[in-house]
Amino acid sequence: MTVADQPTNIAEQGKSKKMDRDEEAQAQPIPEEEKRAPMPPGTESVKGPPPPASKKKKKSAKKAPPREKNPKFKDLEETGAWGSMSTTEMYVGMVILAILLIGGGVAIALVVTGGEDPEPQIVAAPPRPTEAPTAAPTDVLPDSIVANVLQGIQDNPATASVANGLPVTAVAYQGLRDSPTASAQEKAMSWLLFDDEWEISAHALARWSMASIYYQLGGMNWTSQENWLSSESVCDWEGAKCEPISGSLREIDLFKNGLVGTIPVEFALLTSLQSLLLTENELSGTIPGAALGSLPNLSILYLDSNKLNGTVPVALADNGALNTLFVQFNMLTGIWPFPTEACPSGTMEPLDRFGLDCDRVSCSFGCCDSYNCYRRSDAPTDSRY
Repeated sequence: MTVADQPTNIAEQGKSKKMDRDEEAQAQPIPEEEKRAPMPPGTESVKGPPPPASKKKKKSAKKAPPREKNPKFKDLEETGAWGSMSTTEMYVGMVILAILLIGGGVAIALVVTGGEDPEPQIVAAPPRPTEAPTAAPTDVLPDSIVANVLQGIQDNPATASVANGLPVTAVAYQGLRDSPTASAQEKAMSWLLFDDEWEISAHALARWSMASIYYQLGGMNWTSQENWLSSESVCDWEGAKCEPISGSLREIDLFKNGLVGTIPVEFALLTSLQSLLLTENELSGTIPGAALGSLPNLSILYLDSNKLNGTVPVALADNGALNTLFVQFNMLTGIWPFPTEACPSGTMEPLDRFGLDCDRVSCSFGCCDSYNCYRRSDAPTDSRY
């Protein structure tokens, strides 16, 4: 090397050393304090060497591949149908399933409980304070029922006399049903006012009449007295029959039932009566012709095999409806007053069927035959003839 070349080599060597120092400086990590230190003013635009890369490598998150949707849900979103099933069909199916589940639950409950309804629990009411006893107010007694019954009795000529002497206030009949000194009519009114629970006041007169007949003929000793003086309809009393539609009393049949006494005139108040059968009892006294003859619909009357006396009253046929009359096996006398088919009369309708004691009651020749005539030897063995 020449002397002239030496400065050049020295300069090149200095430059080489400076580059080596720069590379070493770049290789060294920059302290955290220097990184966070603010840059001096006027040096923002000077770009320094980039910081060395961090030795720690960030783990890259692995993205899961997108899940494929169920084709049925995809259909539900895009078309509103579940596969081949529409939304409406799906809702209907859910409703049917709910009904089946409810029905199944009820069936299981019935099987478990045995199908019996649970007995209702009765909760006792709280005790009421004891009240001092007071007398029953007399102003609530049914005086109007008494007035209506008495008016009905007085309006019928055959029974008008019965109303004489009967009390006109309800309170006067209290306790008379069981009184040994009270009349049959008073006992009947007492029963009607204080024991009868029938609520139709329009039937009060008929119910009083039936009760009066019961007491007059010894009803407490009858062979059969079912429902008499009960709160049932008179149509359900023993021997009574009514029209099925109107409910009016049509027939009373007390055949061989132990009736004792005279025939009550109260029968006249049963104006719808068509048949009255009182055969084979212990009836005595005379036949109340005016009372029975006033019944506008009475067409059949059986009074045979009793202890009746007197004559056969012509008034029995006053209603113009009577066509059947049997009075044999009694102690009646006199003359048979009615025309028959064999002996017609211009003033009266003939009887279709009848029976009488021809050895006691006189009958015109040709009017009575063997079918209608009875004699003492023909009487029943248990008859009181």
